Amino acid sequence: MNLLQWLQSKIVLMAVAIILISSVTTFFYYQMGELQQEELETRARKLSRIITDMYGSDVDEMSQRVTFSQRDEGIYLDPQVSGDSYTIEINSDFLILRQDGMDAIEMFGPKVHLWEPCELNHTGRLPSSEREWRDETSPNIEMRAGENDLRLTMLNLYDGERYENHIFVTEVPSN
Repeated sequence: MNLLQWLQSKIVLMAVAIILISSVTTFFYYQMGELQQEELETRARKLSRIITDMYGSDVDEMSQRVTFSQRDEGIYLDPQVSGDSYTIEINSDFLILRQDGMDAIEMFGPKVHLWEPCELNHTGRLPSSEREWRDETSPNIEMRAGENDLRLTMLNLYDGERYENHIFVTEVPSN
């Protein structure tokens, strides 16, 4: 009988150890997921800020490149979060970074345009009806970070009533 009690106590101790180890492991993976989500949200905020900060410029024209390669010129963003790549989706109101079932969404203040500004007639005029039509017919940008770069162009355009800064975001091949 003594041997049976000893064996039962060892089995109970092993069961407790397994439960404890699995709890600690689950907590660890949960924390890693939270850190990864936080890093993805930070990256989304940074990209959104890069885009919307152009509105504060006091020049009539400005262009920047967001690159995912350190050897290219432009504003560098790491193409990976926690060692894994992520996708970028940009529409005129917000951007979404996605990775492994996680989303990080950042809203833009003023809308951005997702079409080439070179399609304008270079008069500095952009009637609101044409702008709205181009915005409605332009597809969202969907790309994997590191495959291409983003070109950001700010133009001060006249809409028939006043001059206003407009940001154009387009996907361009990496150098």
